[in-house]
Order: sequence, then C-alpha cells, then structure tokens
Amino acid sequence: MAQSYRVAGLSVRSDIGLPGLIVGDIDDPRPDVTIRHAPVALQLGDPTVSGPTWQMTGDRFLLRIPEIARFLLSGGRDIAFEMENGRAAEDAAPFLMGTVFGILLHQHRRIVLHASAVCVGGKAVLFCGPAGAGKSTLAAGLMQRGYPSVADDLCGV
Repeated sequence: MAQSYRVAGLSVRSDIGLPGLIVGDIDDPRPDVTIRHAPVALQLGDPTVSGPTWQMTGDRFLLRIPEIARFLLSGGRDIAFEMENGRAAEDAAPFLMGTVFGILLHQHRRIVLHASAVCVGGKAVLFCGPAGAGKSTLAAGLMQRGYPSVADDLCGV
C-alpha cells in the first residue's frame, strides 16, 4: 500500500514505509516524487559519467549499494529500487531517506546539507556537522520542548 510523505517541501508517494519522515497528504493525486519497487538494470545504456557504484546520463542516475539494492533516479521525480540477494524492501529505507534523496534534491537543483532542522518562529533552524556530532540529538531535544521537526540528517535548501 502506497504511503505519502513530505520531504524538503516535496510531496512523496512511496511503495514502502519510510520511518521518521513527515506523513503527507494521502489523497495527493500527483506527488512531486514517486518511490516504487521495480526492476532496475545493473548498468545504464551509455553513461556519460560514472564511479565505482554509480552511473549518470542525462537526467538519470543509477546507484548500487552492493549486496543490498539498486536505485534509479529519473528526472527528479521517480525513484525505482530493486533489492539484491533476497533483501527485504524495508532495507532500502535508510538509503532512500539519505543518499538517494540527496541525489534527487540535486536533480531539483537544490543545495543539500548534512543537517537536522527544527522550526523556530516560523523559520527553519539547521544544525550542520559530521556524523556523530549530535545534530539529531539536539533536534530531538528541541522537539521534546515543542519545536516541530523540519528535517533530520538531510536538508535541501
């Protein structure tokens, strides 16, 4: 069953649950982004640039997390994913909410920061830093004091 979310101001409809994200309008007939479980090729036909685990051509980006999943992002609107080695679809969620959505935001021409954010006085306050610096912990503490969450771990501006 499809689930709906809001991520970085975009409406998202996903084939799998994405724990910790803001629940969106379930009745949105045309989400900005669709995440679907579907076959994903091992390679793009004619990549213009590539690295050890990724390939890109035009508006398509193929990412492989070895032994876990492959993700194909198209035009900043569609994310298809296919699991590897019998992994459960839920194992894709952390990658979708992190690296994959970061790439999608780049396709939307947004600057992507490794940050958590809360809403203070109608504006987002971001906490940037490396992994383990306490961004999520600080945001969680502020949320306990009534400040709504804006983003965790990834902020597109």
